[in-house]
Amino acid sequence: MASISAGFGSREESDQLSVYVAHVTLQDRSGSVIDEPEVPIGRVVAETPRSVEVTSEFAGNSGTHSYPVFVRRSVRRQQ
Repeated sequence: MASISAGFGSREESDQLSVYVAHVTLQDRSGSVIDEPEVPIGRVVAETPRSVEVTSEFAGNSGTHSYPVFVRRSVRRQQ
């Protein structure tokens, strides 16, 4: 299923946590596009902030941290 979603985790080249926006296109077995997000990848990249700042509180302690944001484009092919 084609989709645009968001999540967080570490990138392969770094242990630092980051936020990502995933842009997923679906192809059939021959490589023809059968489903893709309505928003083109270029617009997703243009509209995605480069970082987000998060303030969290736990057990009376709080902290603020900035995380980088990346756009991941992927193509999934049916088997």
